[in-house]
Amino acid sequence: MKTAVELTRKERSVLTDALAYYVENLAGEEHLERLEGHLESAEEEGVVRVQPGEEELFRDVFRGYARALQETVGHDGAPESMGTFYESVFKSVVEKVESAGGQRAF
Repeated sequence: MKTAVELTRKERSVLTDALAYYVENLAGEEHLERLEGHLESAEEEGVVRVQPGEEELFRDVFRGYARALQETVGHDGAPESMGTFYESVFKSVVEKVESAGGQRAF
């Protein structure tokens, strides 16, 4: 059973970037199809449909994307506030995915 998690515009933008990066660079075959589905629904509908326990998968996506962002911050001189912004959005999305486990699924 899956539960729809609605995303704010900010969450949608950051999540689609993170998912696209992860799918392109880090995803293993076992998660690729599911992540591509999340990317498509986030881009097109502004929601992700999650299964119980998927919060760890989203954490992995954000960890991978955060590492890439840290490299960018270090090399391109991007402001530290950029990291804080992304961290707050990552946390918000993961909390929504975690709480979706207790919601009515469709």
